[in-house]
Amino acid sequence: MKFTVAKNDFMDAYKIVATTLSSADNMSSNVLFRVRKGMVEMLSFNGTTRSMCPMVVTGLEGNTSFCMEGKRISLLLNAIQGNEDLQVSFDTSTKIVSIKGTRGTQQFKTFNTTTFPVYDNKVDIEGLPPVAQVRADAICHALKSAKAFTDSKNLRKEFSVIALSEGRMFSTDQSGICLVDIPGMEGVDAFLLGDAARSTESFLSKFKDQMVSLISHAGTLFYLTTDGAIFGETAPPFELSVAAPPVGTPLVSWTVSKEDVEDSFQWLRAGADWSSGLRANLINSNGNLLLECKSNTGDSITRLLEATSVVDGSEIDVKVPMNLDSLSRMFDVCQDTVTLNVSEFKDSKGKSVGTYYLWSVVRDDIGNTYTFLIAQE
Repeated sequence: MKFTVAKNDFMDAYKIVATTLSSADNMSSNVLFRVRKGMVEMLSFNGTTRSMCPMVVTGLEGNTSFCMEGKRISLLLNAIQGNEDLQVSFDTSTKIVSIKGTRGTQQFKTFNTTTFPVYDNKVDIEGLPPVAQVRADAICHALKSAKAFTDSKNLRKEFSVIALSEGRMFSTDQSGICLVDIPGMEGVDAFLLGDAARSTESFLSKFKDQMVSLISHAGTLFYLTTDGAIFGETAPPFELSVAAPPVGTPLVSWTVSKEDVEDSFQWLRAGADWSSGLRANLINSNGNLLLECKSNTGDSITRLLEATSVVDGSEIDVKVPMNLDSLSRMFDVCQDTVTLNVSEFKDSKGKSVGTYYLWSVVRDDIGNTYTFLIAQE
């Protein structure tokens, strides 16, 4: 097997499959090169997520396959300046891959490709009907917010999952909830592992506003791009029930600017007691909105926010203890301003149980609608 490829085309394809490479000393850190439908394809699989990207080549001869360590590919390509042509050849007798450039030749040993878990061994994924077609950046932006509300410590497995159902992406880390309505995703029902969302997000971010087709098959959700690249994520062995946040009539609401709130977060962190886990109180007092947390000196720090009252709760003194990190994650997706609402939890009979929650609904410039809820700690 041999072919010629421009360095930049090689690098573009490698960046796609690098999103699903691992650093382990096994096949999951390797890239498979194969010929399919007259094209050279690069594939990788880290045990949870997988990707494939076709590569633009010329002078293709043969249809064998070989593997290369991803780290070595990266080192080689980053060492080549300019966009020179590289001659790639694989000797089946010696099991050696040679890559020749204008200033020298590198040789690499390959591994047994028969053990590589290709995604289409028994079925043509591209031939299956899609369950949805959605902009890549719409899914990417939703994942960024949803993964922030997963339990990264895996204390309870079901809370490390992101659920997709009826056009909604749902996640919760028990202290907060993120629910994203994504136009076009109504036909998708799947569960994604929060830890793997970084790979999914990295892959989709390279395709920006391109439409991607989503295909569900044998416990894996595949994303197919118009460029021919494919990403797949295997569902975790545990599930999470989708539940709509109990947004209700607010006791008090304010409109705040993202810039002022983020400046206030940084101001509080500067003097906060970091060992306390950055617990903060959101306080409505005499019509003023305050953020308060414990100081490193043992006292408390209070910051007055620049807020405009939407639902006047000046006569209601409300203190909502919450995690400052959860609150800051909610503002990542916000644009210039956001409305914060405080409501009371009620029992099945509609009676207040004496605890509060903060919630907000935000719409991004792509069309996604985000509902965030942070419960009183």
